[in-house]
Amino acid sequence: MRRLLPILLLAWGLLYSHAQDRVTLLFAGDAMQHTPQHAAAWLPKEQRYDYSDSFTYLLPYLQYADLSVANLEVPLAGKPYTGYPRFSAPDEWAKALHNAGFNVLTIANNHVFDKADKGLNSTINTLCADNILFAGAYRDSLQRDTIYPLIVDIESIRIAFLNFTYGTNGIHVTPPCCVNLIDTTQILSDITKARQLGANIIIALPHWGQEYKLKSNRQQQELAHWLLSHHVDAIVGTHPHVVQDAQLIPLDDKVIPIVYSLGNLISNQRWKNSNGGIILSIDISTKTKKIIDVAMMPVYVYKGSLGAGVKYYLIPTSDYIEGNLPFSLPEYAERELRLHHHSTVARLPQLRVIKLSSAVPLKD
Repeated sequence: MRRLLPILLLAWGLLYSHAQDRVTLLFAGDAMQHTPQHAAAWLPKEQRYDYSDSFTYLLPYLQYADLSVANLEVPLAGKPYTGYPRFSAPDEWAKALHNAGFNVLTIANNHVFDKADKGLNSTINTLCADNILFAGAYRDSLQRDTIYPLIVDIESIRIAFLNFTYGTNGIHVTPPCCVNLIDTTQILSDITKARQLGANIIIALPHWGQEYKLKSNRQQQELAHWLLSHHVDAIVGTHPHVVQDAQLIPLDDKVIPIVYSLGNLISNQRWKNSNGGIILSIDISTKTKKIIDVAMMPVYVYKGSLGAGVKYYLIPTSDYIEGNLPFSLPEYAERELRLHHHSTVARLPQLRVIKLSSAVPLKD
């Protein structure tokens, strides 16, 4: 885990140093791989996939967080690589996420069993081989019981991650494979186990809700408040492919963030509200072991050329709008970026926006 000591970030509208008294977690939405994304990453001369360009402008954030989480929305099921409706992405996709700084990948989602048990086992084998932490689906109940809940120790804080999905697109999960579903009896057992294992913070990562709806539905809200009643410390959702509403719930002497959907991290979806998402930042005090800051960074997915052919670039919108990035987008893309930024900020007024300081120059 890399820590930010001399580097300064602009968050909460103020310039502050990443001190030893806090741990910073980042959460990103659906990391998808549609067929055009495979094509954009393919290097024919080298006969390999390279996704590194996608993360160039996120690295200053990912490199200085203590831990970053993303939802791996595709199985790594081998060739032939496929897009919607039943995905299979190259192994290089998970490796690229990990190399960029995503330490944990959640895999309990509606596409995890797209390629049946072969796809799930292949995904887990790849993640294990590359030492990528994951949560949400397992080869069998023994593996689940051994490594779930996923618990990560950072500084003096023990953090548990719970990941579960509403379903698997109607595809029956065949034993011995296990995919965590939204089952409150099982979730309560997992919460209890996390506390018994010494977790100071429990973060629920549900895959839920209705696609493309900008507002959470009754089922999401009821489950969120059930999770609150059982002392979960944060709820960060995925699946709808758009950013949904958020709440900061005061409870006793702490605040519980609920973000119903982070939207897409990256995809080939180009329509309004799906061509981007947010990355959520949660700071935890190493002294009180409680959440002390919550913020967001709107991110736009630019499909185009920044000098190396058509690629998919993740663009922090505030940095672009304030002129901190070394390029200009075409007029249509800039218009989309600004619309995504302003509509997201307007709909989530309780979440402040993280921005890069000029003290953190982007690397070429």
